[in-house]
Amino acid sequence: MRLAGRRSLDVADIRELDAIVFGEGDFRVPTERRPAPPALARGDLLHLGPLRAVVRDLLGHPRFVRLRFAGTPDRIWEGLARHGRPIQYSHLPEPLALWDVWTSNAALPVAFEPPSAGFVLSWKVLEEIRARGARLATLTHAAGLSSTGDPELDRRLPLDEPYFVPPATAEAVRHAKRSRARVIAVGTTVVRALEHAAAGFRPFARAGFGTATQRLGPASALSVV
Repeated sequence: MRLAGRRSLDVADIRELDAIVFGEGDFRVPTERRPAPPALARGDLLHLGPLRAVVRDLLGHPRFVRLRFAGTPDRIWEGLARHGRPIQYSHLPEPLALWDVWTSNAALPVAFEPPSAGFVLSWKVLEEIRARGARLATLTHAAGLSSTGDPELDRRLPLDEPYFVPPATAEAVRHAKRSRARVIAVGTTVVRALEHAAAGFRPFARAGFGTATQRLGPASALSVV
């Protein structure tokens, strides 16, 4: 079971999660070669280590489901921390530990897969960027999956991604735009969050919580980044 989406970044809003289901195998089998799971139906009860979850819905594909976990938010987080594992990659000889996939400037545990662009931003690099006169700002985003192993499901990527733009970041964007400076975003998901936060507010980004639903492509017209 690979967790893939949630409705918001609210720590307590963890009972319902979307997930991709796989058949037998482990990370040494490339994702696209994993077999299909047993047929699932609404109401099926799943035992996931210490956690129990019910299949609430099939999301237009037999491998894409919405789960509702039993228990309190604290119990669910504890179960995920104890039983869950970071997404693994078949080209690596050893399994990844949690500290292998946590970016140096990460805050809340909201990403479903490591936000790869963030790994270039060591504290040394950030200090060098700041020394060149750039102003740094952050946002929180639930980076989604890069692959499901299924061509039909992959065409639905990226899934909806909740985000939070702090007031200080929104103000930094406003200042940059009014000063005719550049806003540089590290990572596609960051771009997606900022551009979604600008809807009806262009060329500025609105502070607060939101869920990015749009896609970026060659025809995208960026107004913030």
